[in-house]
Parts: sequence; structure tokens; C-alpha cells
Amino acid sequence: MKSVFIVLGLFISTAAFCKPYGMAGCGLGSLVFSSDTKGSQVLAATTNGTSYSQLFGITSGTSNCRDLEAKVALLPYVDVNKQQILADIAKGSGESLVGLGQMMGCGVEKQAQLDTWLKTNFETILNNSETPGASTEVIYNTVKSQPGLKDSCQIFG
Repeated sequence: MKSVFIVLGLFISTAAFCKPYGMAGCGLGSLVFSSDTKGSQVLAATTNGTSYSQLFGITSGTSNCRDLEAKVALLPYVDVNKQQILADIAKGSGESLVGLGQMMGCGVEKQAQLDTWLKTNFETILNNSETPGASTEVIYNTVKSQPGLKDSCQIFG
């Protein structure tokens, strides 16, 4: 019974992510019909369903599905270590940030840059970390916004 609640919690937490697609989800439909109106989302869902592009996109990390896959991989780590991550970001270093860097595939040589960038953006991260999904989203986007990290961390493709 516990596993049902854990899976349900992870499912609900992933809904908190700001995503580059509407309610129809990622896939070919999200690329072709980018507006978030009801009509375009129906067309996007139909396109995803008839072309099987959503299944392929989720499996391969393409068609707007890459960011979702990466964030879902980070979600359990950030969820379990949220308080320690925030404390380490405030300090500018710590074991939880080393773990975060490893999860993002940033490499040892980029760890100091990752720590500094997260510390610089501590207020934004703290103010937007009410839920595990929101914490993961803001950390992911903060790191992704730094060109030196985005280009060298494997999580960004």
C-alpha cells in the first residue's frame, strides 16, 4: 500500500513541473501545435495518439520530452535531500551539492561553478521550493540558464 502512495506522490509531483507543452503532453503534437488553447491541445493529443510520437519521445528523450525525463530523474534525490540541499546552497558547498552535480552529470571540474551558481541564485531557489516538483524545477532551470554549466552537464543533452 505504501508503494501506491509513493508512486502517486511522484506522479502528482511531476505535474508541478512547468513544461514546454500543454495538457496533451510532449510529442510531435506539442511541436506542431504549440499554443495552449483547447482546440490546439485536442489536435496535439490526436497527433500524439495517431503517430505514437509521445511514447517514442518519452522513451528516446525527444519531441519536448527530454527535460521531463531529466527532471523526473532528479525528483527523488531533491525530494529526499531538499533541506540539506537548501542548506548547502546557502553555504555554497556540501555533500548534497556534490551529489546533485553527479546526478546532473556536471563532472568534478564543474562542481565549484555549480556551487557558486546555485549560491548566487539561492533566493530564487528558496522562494520557489514549496514542493519537491517545484524545487527540482527551479534548480534544473537555474543550472540550465548558466551557459558554462548547460554546455558541460550531461543532463542537458
